Amino acid sequence: MMLRDQIHCCLDRFRRDEAGAVTTDWVLLTSLVIGISVAATSVVWSNMGKLPDDIASTASAYEITTSFD
Repeated sequence: MMLRDQIHCCLDRFRRDEAGAVTTDWVLLTSLVIGISVAATSVVWSNMGKLPDDIASTASAYEITTSFD
């Protein structure tokens, strides 16, 4: 019975201890922010290849006039 009480006391103390909970929260939040940043960067980066061609075709369609007639 003595061993059972010791185990119960140890488990109860472990359950009430919150010392590592904040560290775990920060690790999870940081990894989430990094994951979202990587995903957003990959989406933006994959669409950047078309951007110079789109700008060039749009800019070449404009006619620039040099007089105010």
